[in-house]
Amino acid sequence: MNYYVMASEINSEDDLVVDDVPDFIKNDDDQIYEFGEGKVVWKRPVPVVTLVSDDTASAEVGDVIDAPGIGAPLVSQRVKDILERLEVENIQFFPIRVLHKATGEVIKDYYIFNVIGEYDLLDYDKSAIERSKRNSNLILDVESLAFKDTSELKLPPIFILGPISYLFVVDERIKSEFEKHKIYGFNIYEPKDYKLFK
Repeated sequence: MNYYVMASEINSEDDLVVDDVPDFIKNDDDQIYEFGEGKVVWKRPVPVVTLVSDDTASAEVGDVIDAPGIGAPLVSQRVKDILERLEVENIQFFPIRVLHKATGEVIKDYYIFNVIGEYDLLDYDKSAIERSKRNSNLILDVESLAFKDTSELKLPPIFILGPISYLFVVDERIKSEFEKHKIYGFNIYEPKDYKLFK
């Protein structure tokens, strides 16, 4: 099985971005909502809230909205439908609304995209990466990646890439379906072709 790097990336300066941090994350001393860390969020329901986008984005909204304040991207109903059709089971989808500041529109049918599972597939000898001198687990730059042999591993169809928690790894089926349906906002790469700063 081939695996690919998938990144939630801003492709244009007009892409919608949500920097807003919802109150249910800000005010939670127990840090129950740990999105984007490969963990199940289960202790209590996530409230449906309206986040406010930045005000520079155009009216065009893609399938993926970058949401650094949450720690995980927001995805459209189309993304959710595709992954459910493929019977991908290690993702939680939490409904969310976004107030598009430039248009005043409240965008519905988007979800916090919480992927469960984190695996370090990196072949560090063959990957071109720069690590922090203070913390070797912190990767500062990526010129290209290489994966270990996965033929003997039982991996889910999507997961977070170990030490680079802002990257996902997807299998051939997800790659094929996202490309077929022209999902906008997730870019998929051969590991050797992924660069952090293009």
